Amino acid sequence: MDVMGIFTSKGDGSEDDGTFYSLSSEFLEAAIVLSKMPSINVNFTIAIYYLLSHSVELMLKAFLHKKGRTIRELRALGHNLENLVLLSRKEGLPSFVNTNCTVAISKIYSGKKLEYRARASHQFPNIDDFVKECKKIQSTVFGSLY
Repeated sequence: MDVMGIFTSKGDGSEDDGTFYSLSSEFLEAAIVLSKMPSINVNFTIAIYYLLSHSVELMLKAFLHKKGRTIRELRALGHNLENLVLLSRKEGLPSFVNTNCTVAISKIYSGKKLEYRARASHQFPNIDDFVKECKKIQSTVFGSLY
């Protein structure tokens, strides 16, 4: 897939499962790169959680679009990852695909806690486990799209 073609061609401005999926892959790859960076002056942990969460949101929306949901319906679903997981399961996301990390971070992500810092305590899933989970969701969604 020529991802840069999305931005260089005139196009019609449309969105579909391919545009959701390609962007989700970019967010996932950025999270993986950042997770391998040593913390010197800046800790990237919250940015990594945001990138992983946004990636899985877009992956699940790509899956749901392929299953017949419209862009309008997907936008109306918002950013609640737990709801996206439940809908995806109903549409055939296999039960062997672990979504524990995705569900665990759902309220933090949908509540914009990864975008607006506040002095509060939150329980986060293990980053390495979340990366593995996102990769498994990615490969499963890819298999359903192509």
